[in-house]
Parts: sequence; structure tokens; C-alpha cells
Amino acid sequence: MQNGMRKTLNHLVAAGIALVMGGLGAGSADALTTQQIAEKLARIPVYTMGVLQGDQVTFLQESIPQENGQSVRISRVYLSEADARNDLNDLKANQAQLPTNIDVAKVSLGEVYCISQQNQSDPCQSPAPSTEEPPAFVYFPDRTQLTQAVSMLQSQGVQLGENTPLFVPLFLAQFQIPGQEPRTIPAIYFSVNNLQADLETAKTQQPQLANVTINVQVTTLDRVIEQLKTQNDPNFNLVQFVPQRSDGDAPPQTNTPANQPNTQPNNTQPNRSTPPSNPPRN
Repeated sequence: MQNGMRKTLNHLVAAGIALVMGGLGAGSADALTTQQIAEKLARIPVYTMGVLQGDQVTFLQESIPQENGQSVRISRVYLSEADARNDLNDLKANQAQLPTNIDVAKVSLGEVYCISQQNQSDPCQSPAPSTEEPPAFVYFPDRTQLTQAVSMLQSQGVQLGENTPLFVPLFLAQFQIPGQEPRTIPAIYFSVNNLQADLETAKTQQPQLANVTINVQVTTLDRVIEQLKTQNDPNFNLVQFVPQRSDGDAPPQTNTPANQPNTQPNNTQPNRSTPPSNPPRN
């Protein structure tokens, strides 16, 4: 997977494809559909808490009280397996009523996105929309990547207050060729370390990049998805999301969640795998 992605990155850098997230004007192409966005997110593994039965799981849903006296049902989605497992251990220690078969399971971000959009005007083609209101998914970023993103933003003069909402950081590379406008490579990374390593490889393999200024930019998952949904630009079809990896990692394998998350765990559930009990931190 690493060699393939580096080849792709090399090609994109050499081609100089323009994709300035947040800076492009409208083009002639349509914005991406929910299905198209989900397909792009399908190779990104994420981790949730749920009741496991064989190779299937039902999302654990927690009731969170609101200021208006109402409550909202949320399900957790983590970018880091280790973070998910640590938080689940904390929940088990403080909530004895949790089912004994609650565990951490790996799912596809694309499928979670489909479930979140199933009652919208443009649902995914599969799974079929459910008549039940889906839970509100709360995304927990990889804590190491979030720390690095905050540090990068602060070094660029961005002010982040205590009330800044939690966000899933994404990283992309913008390069400046002398005499031309800055351009952004449409490979969007979940790990800044992976992006920087691939850029170094690209520079080594392509001597013509020696005079090119490359800057790593920080954006957010919410922002990118919103732009893919609402902005019209043909280059959006070229966007690739690159999952976080460690050296020697194999391509991620995920299972497909069901689209019927219920208020209480039951037998209507997604297929998924259970990660090892003591996984390495991403």
C-alpha cells in the first residue's frame, strides 16, 4: 500500500493538479454525491464501541442530556483503536450496567458516513435508508495527530480557544512553483507524519522538485466533506483520503456495519471484526 500511495503522490506532485480546499471557485462539474463521498471514505478504518455477536455488532448508544432538558443519543467513532479501547475500559469501570459483550470493533468510515446520511435527501445507494433515526456520531480524533495539528495551527498564528470544538484533523500539501499560483495535492492524509515521509520520498525520486516550496496545511474532516458536498469542481473527483499507517502496515481491512442502530443493543447490527485485545497505538 505504501509503494502504491507514494507512486500516486509522485504522479500528483508532478502533474501539479490544482485543488485548493476552501479556495476554489465553482466549476462546471457537480458536487459529489453522498455515495461518492462514502466510497472515498471506505478505505479509512475507524473504531466504535458496540455489542458483539459473532462477526456482527450493534453500536453502543449513550444518552447525553442537553440544556433544554432533552437528550440526544450518540455513538462514538474513534480514529485511534488504542484511544477507543482506553475509553471503553474507563466506561466499564464506571458503568457496571454495560453489557459484558461490549467491545471495540473496526468499521469503515464510509459506512458510518452512510448511516449518518440515511434520512437525508441524498442517502447512499447502500445500505438502504432506515425508518429509524440514526444516532449522532461523535468523532474522536487520534490524540497524537490532534496535538500535532493544534501545534501547527498555533505556529501559523491561528488562535484556538478553550471552546474550540473537537475536530478530526486532516493534512494536505500545498506546493509553490516559482511564477505560478500555489496548488494543493489532492491526497488528504490522516497522519502528518505519513504525509511528510511521502513528500520526502517524492523529492528524492523527482529531482525537479528541489526548487519547489512545499507547505503542509491543516484542515478538518468536517470541512473537507462539506466542501465535497457543496462545491462544484471537477478536481474533487481526484481527491484521495490516505489512512494512517505505520511502517510495514498492510492495507486496512474493515467490515461493513449495518444501517439499523437501535436505541438499545439488539440483533440488528453491522458485520465487523474485533481488533486484538492489546493493539499498538497508531
